[in-house]
Amino acid sequence: LEGLQLGTIEASITPAELYVGVDPRFQIPAVPALFDTMQDARDTLDDPKVREHLLNLAAGKGIVGFALLVYGPQTINTRELVEDLDDLAGKRIRVLASETETGAVEALGAAAVPMPLNEVSAALQQGAIDGLSTVIDVFVALKTHDTAPYILDTRLWYLNSIASVSKAWLDSLPPDLQEAVKQTGVDLEDEMFQWQLEQDEANRATWKEQGGTITPLSDEDREEAEAAVAQVTEAFLERHPELRETYDLLANAGQD
Repeated sequence: LEGLQLGTIEASITPAELYVGVDPRFQIPAVPALFDTMQDARDTLDDPKVREHLLNLAAGKGIVGFALLVYGPQTINTRELVEDLDDLAGKRIRVLASETETGAVEALGAAAVPMPLNEVSAALQQGAIDGLSTVIDVFVALKTHDTAPYILDTRLWYLNSIASVSKAWLDSLPPDLQEAVKQTGVDLEDEMFQWQLEQDEANRATWKEQGGTITPLSDEDREEAEAAVAQVTEAFLERHPELRETYDLLANAGQD
């Protein structure tokens, strides 16, 4: 982020919540119970008011967004078989160090353990953690099936990424190239969304081929889990009322 602000890095694509140090409102696209499906997330991010808001949140601090990307649904990967919420109780689950993910995992009965992603594989092998919460792409890439072959398909929130460029770098380009950069981001969003849908299915197939299992939440557990994480989101917004406007904008997208 520093590199983007200074212009030493031209561009970045990363989950929105990792921009929280620049503006806390970037946490909102990843809060629990906001989206129902990947398509719901895509439709919300396509709303003109949402786009204008999110892409320009950090413009005053030297970072300009040019594309909003749906990454995938949250899942939980574990060393031991977890078939329901009761099995999850007490498990030490790696999370991002964000209020909502920490709160949501704990609301499900597990113990949230913030940890950098590059430490996860060793922590799983050593038993320092019992599992991790993120998208299935990460499990396949890290090959965690060797030590943690079980996935609980929770889908309680969705990870969404923002492609951004350094304002200093963008301003150094002639106007026609500035517009080309911005338009390219828009033009690629749908193609990348379709690719991510296909990639999610491919990753699930790969996981099973490698001997892993994927267990969906039962209807009863899903109802309980969704209620629990919705309360986490509401409590989070009550603690941070300055974020409510951004949340309401996304939650009510397309209703005008």
